[in-house]
Amino acid sequence: KFPMAIQSDELLVVPECSTVVQYLDPQFDLNGIRAEVSTPSGEFELTSKLVGHYNLENVLCAAGAGIALGLPLSMIKKSLVHFPGVPG
Repeated sequence: KFPMAIQSDELLVVPECSTVVQYLDPQFDLNGIRAEVSTPSGEFELTSKLVGHYNLENVLCAAGAGIALGLPLSMIKKSLVHFPGVPG
């Protein structure tokens, strides 16, 4: 299990060692989300067609899971930027 602590401006994903994944300068509109994402593996600019603050939190969870699994940051970024969402 990955216990989490959610705050207004960051998501803390805590596997065996602490991994902080947070966003900076988020922007939300009907076209999606834009934000800087900071991780222990580096930073990247996120542009996503997903909308809403809750989806930004979901993206941070996914990034934290990828880091905990040892995936390269480039793969995590590419997956998050191109994720189309789920129907419904």
